[in-house]
Amino acid sequence: MSCGGGKTGEKTDTTKNANNGENAGTNETNASKNTEPSLMCFESSGETVVSTYLKLAGDKVTGVYIMRTPGEVDLHYSYNIAGTKTGNKIDATITLMASDDSVGVGVTEKRTWTMEGDQLINAQGKDAFGGTQGKIPCEGETPFELKPQQVSANAMKYNLSGTINKKLKVKMYLETTEKTAGEFIYKGWYYYDSQGPDKKIKLKGAISKNGIMPSYLDEFTEGKRSGSFVIPIEVDLDKGLECFWNDPDNKNNFAVSLKLDSKK
Repeated sequence: MSCGGGKTGEKTDTTKNANNGENAGTNETNASKNTEPSLMCFESSGETVVSTYLKLAGDKVTGVYIMRTPGEVDLHYSYNIAGTKTGNKIDATITLMASDDSVGVGVTEKRTWTMEGDQLINAQGKDAFGGTQGKIPCEGETPFELKPQQVSANAMKYNLSGTINKKLKVKMYLETTEKTAGEFIYKGWYYYDSQGPDKKIKLKGAISKNGIMPSYLDEFTEGKRSGSFVIPIEVDLDKGLECFWNDPDNKNNFAVSLKLDSKK
């Protein structure tokens, strides 16, 4: 009886050890799997295609956000994403890495999304620009991190904010590069606070600091000139920007008053 009991005990112990070994291996494998980031890709179609590629590891979120308007000139803005996920909500900072003309590289914005089933929803609402993105497969060459585009070393960068027509609040970003003595190339964008940074309007022009006539900073919407800022002689952006905005037919003329928020 004692001999038989010993065999039974030995068999039971061996089984337990084997099971414990299997469970330990399984737990270790599951732990390994849990540390691997999950990839999720979303996209909305339309005249401007909005794509968001997310890499989720625990509550940390990284990835890439791209806005692209195909056409004769491929207009695009490409951002890196860094943020956190709480429940189905993602709060992130997006940093511009590249654009069709390198304007604004390095500028950051705040962005919030919610995940609803197979959709990624802009916090501004489903009807906002790129507001509803549907889930798509993450292809092999999908980028989840971008390198910054090179910009001119001597470019000055200005962030301004203020009003058009004394009531329409706007934010503007300008880069200036000296082309020849006294002449500066301006490029950038602005947007209305009420519409948000997704609705940027491109700006570009050449302005003479020592001219005898005002200069023009033209704005472009979907590749077409949609208005101009009439820049006064000897403008000094360090002191802000006081000028006028005209529509393409010169039927509307509004005062513009902007203050300098920051300069690099």
